[in-house]
Amino acid sequence: MPPKSLLSKKTQSKLAAAGYDPGERAAVTRADQTLVYQAQIEAVDREIFELLAAIVYKLPYTMVIVVGDNGTPSETVIDEQVANRSKRSVYELGCRVPMLVTGPLAWWNAGDTCRNLVSGVDLFRTVANFTGISNAKIDSAVAALGKPNDSISAYYTVLNPNATPRRPYAYGELFGNITPPIPANVSWLRSITDGSYRYVRRRLLGVNIEELYDLTTDSCNLTDLVAPPNVLTPQQQAAFTALSAAMNVLSPS
Repeated sequence: MPPKSLLSKKTQSKLAAAGYDPGERAAVTRADQTLVYQAQIEAVDREIFELLAAIVYKLPYTMVIVVGDNGTPSETVIDEQVANRSKRSVYELGCRVPMLVTGPLAWWNAGDTCRNLVSGVDLFRTVANFTGISNAKIDSAVAALGKPNDSISAYYTVLNPNATPRRPYAYGELFGNITPPIPANVSWLRSITDGSYRYVRRRLLGVNIEELYDLTTDSCNLTDLVAPPNVLTPQQQAAFTALSAAMNVLSPS
């Protein structure tokens, strides 16, 4: 439980009615865990407000980025049907997280939202662009390292939320910490999305299992379009083929 000073009177009343005091852990019931989790979110929101208030005179030349951490904990998901599709999964609710940007470069579009894909690795190049480092300099530094770099700047998206998307796919994976070479029969979870569909590839006992979900109608990824008796439409087949090929480029195994 967070301190009461970070919570609204309404939230304090809800927690008091449930018998909770600051510092206590939530009970194992889903309802209680959800109640305390929502209070924690409110507390974080208040902490961010107080942090920004403390540097208010620096905000005219300070960019602030707040990003969520891979999904909502399954224990706090109200609908138990989608609990295994949340945190610690590669489904939509485990990969898609909030990202908020504020600062002088974003003020012209204050309050706007954007549906363009942004990956966590994009923050490196985005922050570099914020500080005035050009993509040419970044590319030169990356080339000198001889290492792959998947970072695509979201700088232009911050300037214009309606800008043409620069990232075609967003990739995520979940795997055990194993020292290379990785055994052929190890299990892992991978997924990739173009914003409209999410393609999932699971390795279980050395066998690859493929799944496809339509994000426009199934944001919780409950209906696998590949599973029988479903038959892919031409549009769905095209998405399946494109996303599978894109994942093969990133993770051939």
